[in-house]
Amino acid sequence: MKYKFFILSLTTILFACSNFNSDKEPITDILITAKQTSIDSDYDSLYNNAARLVQQKEYDEAEEIYLHLVATEPHKENALAGLAAVQLVSDRMKEAKQTYEQLLALDSVNYFALLGLGSCYFDLKQYNKAVSFYSKARNASTSSPDAYRGLAISYNQLKDREAAAANAKLFLLFSNESTHKERMQEIIDLNN
Repeated sequence: MKYKFFILSLTTILFACSNFNSDKEPITDILITAKQTSIDSDYDSLYNNAARLVQQKEYDEAEEIYLHLVATEPHKENALAGLAAVQLVSDRMKEAKQTYEQLLALDSVNYFALLGLGSCYFDLKQYNKAVSFYSKARNASTSSPDAYRGLAISYNQLKDREAAAANAKLFLLFSNESTHKERMQEIIDLNN
């Protein structure tokens, strides 16, 4: 399918080029543009397929696609984020941690990498490091409830009830989801 699209695009461009004067854009530039358009289209298609597989909880298949995308386009942050998320939900914390660190090397304030590293460190029971990364994630996106939830549960594990309750309240302020509200309310009640 991807080659059919590329051939169709290439044919269209070659046809259009036959009408160009010599002072117009050189054919090599047009071919490079056509090839990059095809690559971007393939990348997007594969990425969307991997995201669909994640939603269907088909993590192994999604991971294969993400690994392919990372190998072919290592500078694309969304493929790294997807790969790390699959590793995280598959309880492979050390791999997820390494992948999130790769993502941070590309973008030092990437919200998903900071949040993911907080989750990795929380699962590895390194709560102080979890607090550090959840705090950085909160700073990167101050109205996102996930960082506040991570801070609340991490501070709760560290027995800092006041900080846990304060972050649980912020989670409730910013969150529309009901999944974690009961747990956050329990953390708040522990401080009262």
